[in-house]
Amino acid sequence: MLTRERVALLLDHQAKAYALLMWLAGEANHDPALLAPAVVAQLRVARTAAAWLTAARDHAIPGALLPRVIDAEFAALLASFFATSFQVTHLELGGRLVEARLIAQPPADAASQVSAIASQALAIKHLAAAEGVALTQDDARKIAKQAAHRQAAHIWAYAWELDRRARDKGKGPIVRELWRGIAIEIRKALTVAHVWDARAELLAACRARDASA
Repeated sequence: MLTRERVALLLDHQAKAYALLMWLAGEANHDPALLAPAVVAQLRVARTAAAWLTAARDHAIPGALLPRVIDAEFAALLASFFATSFQVTHLELGGRLVEARLIAQPPADAASQVSAIASQALAIKHLAAAEGVALTQDDARKIAKQAAHRQAAHIWAYAWELDRRARDKGKGPIVRELWRGIAIEIRKALTVAHVWDARAELLAACRARDASA
């Protein structure tokens, strides 16, 4: 079950992992070796990402971009960006790497958008179960699709999937759809308060539906 403390940790790790990835992308403009194919192959996998980060910590990476302890969860969140949102393109000339560019993944297909709804419904159902509220998967889906709760469903499901990503159980492109469904002003500074307000709203909707059943 997600607690406020857990959400705070996840958001902090996510922010640092994203900032680190953006830093690597910027530095790779001058030194493509930072995102060479072999490095990207390591960073895409949680276990090897942790090893690479530990080895690289003593080099040029600014300390503010790394947590005090590089643990498996931070490494998993960093690795998950390559499954959810980004890829790296390479250009070689004469066998020499001359360019490594971080670019956004192509837009999600219709199947991913449908799966995002399913992910929201599952997150809502888990929330209800954790609080002892009876809720069917169908009812959870109905709540997720209601216009009045759409924003809350995206925020809560994103946080729930963030926890899964930290445990190396992410669902890939679905996460990007959840993120893009959050209002841009919230995306710019997603906080624990946003997540907890969404949780309270969805839990109230679950209880109301349970009471009317």
